[in-house]
Amino acid sequence: YTADLRKTLLFPQRSGRITIPSGSLEMVFSVPSGKKISSFFGPQEVMVDVKKALKTNPLEIAVKPLPENKPESYANAVGNFTLKPLLSNTVTRANEAITLQLEISGTGNLKLIRTPEVAFPDNFERYDPTVDNIFNVTTNVLTGMRRIEYMVIPRYEGSYTLPPVEFTYFDPGSATYKTLTTPEYRLNVEKGESGSAPGTS
Repeated sequence: YTADLRKTLLFPQRSGRITIPSGSLEMVFSVPSGKKISSFFGPQEVMVDVKKALKTNPLEIAVKPLPENKPESYANAVGNFTLKPLLSNTVTRANEAITLQLEISGTGNLKLIRTPEVAFPDNFERYDPTVDNIFNVTTNVLTGMRRIEYMVIPRYEGSYTLPPVEFTYFDPGSATYKTLTTPEYRLNVEKGESGSAPGTS
């Protein structure tokens, strides 16, 4: 008889030969004692619990390096992904918040993806992006979505351009880098009320 006791999904962080060390665990087995007792159903084998230490053999794996021609927008992503952008609004007032949301979905090393850089206009006050992960581990892959939300506050009225955001990943199936791009957005910021930004004092 065989049984799967534990499965672990691993993502190597460097190329070359990597050794996965041996693991050990202690288990309790019920084994026949060699003694029998009489019962209503006839002679019954007496079972006893025996502790046994088990140890796996170390494993060595060969990790290929990624191609050298990495684009600047490469986000440390390996797998197959899609990119969905969502901008809260394109017409707003000064001192009112705007949010840009990027949803990166697919199969691969989602936990290791680097947050894409967004080139907001200089006079936009920027906040650290928030990241929400929804992951599902199946037999051999990690699937799910990483939702990244950027919040900015324009301080002055005017017309602005939000350039496209690029997200590049390596596709093992085709052994090539693939770049996904959001649209270019035109932002119209109207004159707002003077004073503090929403949520500040």
